[in-house]
Amino acid sequence: MKVVGRRIALAWFDLADPTDRAVARNLARELRALGHRVCLVGPKRRAGQPFRRRVAGVAAYSVGPSPALADAQLAEIHRREAIDVWHCHVFARDHGPWLRAARRGRWPVVVTLHLVLKDYLPFLGGLQGLRRLLAQARRVTLVSKAARGEFLGLCPGWRRRCSVVYNGVAPARGAARPKDKPYVLSIARLAPYKGQDLLLMAFAKVLEQRPDLRLVLCGRDQLKGAVQKLAKTLGLERRVTFTGGVTPRRVRGLLSGCQSFVLPSRRENLPLAVLEAMAAGKAVVATRTGGVPEMVRHGKDGLLVAPGDVDGLARRLLQLSGDSALRRRLGRQAERRSRNFSWRAAATAYVRHYKKVI
Repeated sequence: MKVVGRRIALAWFDLADPTDRAVARNLARELRALGHRVCLVGPKRRAGQPFRRRVAGVAAYSVGPSPALADAQLAEIHRREAIDVWHCHVFARDHGPWLRAARRGRWPVVVTLHLVLKDYLPFLGGLQGLRRLLAQARRVTLVSKAARGEFLGLCPGWRRRCSVVYNGVAPARGAARPKDKPYVLSIARLAPYKGQDLLLMAFAKVLEQRPDLRLVLCGRDQLKGAVQKLAKTLGLERRVTFTGGVTPRRVRGLLSGCQSFVLPSRRENLPLAVLEAMAAGKAVVATRTGGVPEMVRHGKDGLLVAPGDVDGLARRLLQLSGDSALRRRLGRQAERRSRNFSWRAAATAYVRHYKKVI
């Protein structure tokens, strides 16, 4: 049976954001491998950014910034690419320009919600804004069971038209031994919900027993230096390294060399950083929140603590730092577990939804 290739627009991505970029590029690659034609669409972020360019082998469009220009450009993309279905990925940004064009064109739309609605609903214009977005959608997907439960608590009428499609992770490109100077790695933007303040307080307790250990915090700073100031207040400035935002290649290097990985979030959906650490064969300490327990099974693939539990976080970090056999066992299991989360499986699931809306 011949596969009928669809023309799919993946929107509303900011390719300067690491999470957006990972989702967009990996999905585009797998959808193309399945025989479909793909383009990427997102808001224009800087002056001089071209309307059309090539990213990861596909056309990537930057739209806006004025409403009139955005409407005209989105309509042009729809015609030029002969789009069969629009797949809108909702992160924390203004979807207004895309939403107006989709409503005017009556385009077939699938919506994927990546955000924790409790935190980011205001970015969508509140519950009313979410409903305006959903009015254009024929199917909605969430990236974790926890997120689906949160969504249905707000929009119970969508129960039959929403489902879970997990994000994926690419296999790690080889593994390296931890560096001679051991460090714990955390990859996340510096933001209140990511809990780096809790991690610093826990790490101060860890150093009382493991003064040789270091902590590396990797991610863009959205708190204007507040986390760095806390590290100094706690006397940790010589034991904690802040890398800022780094390239995917540097992330892989940091992962390969770390002793263990930690994500201390107060709230989460399905953090890609945890999946990447698991794929790299690293023992993970994370908080039992959102979709994290759907990836990490406590005691099997990693160690989980309650959100906000500073003492528990310190205990688990100490447990891993002092037990190399445990780190190896959890790392092996984590790598095996990560194979259940593939971008090919995600793309295949999305194609089933595309067929339902076209």
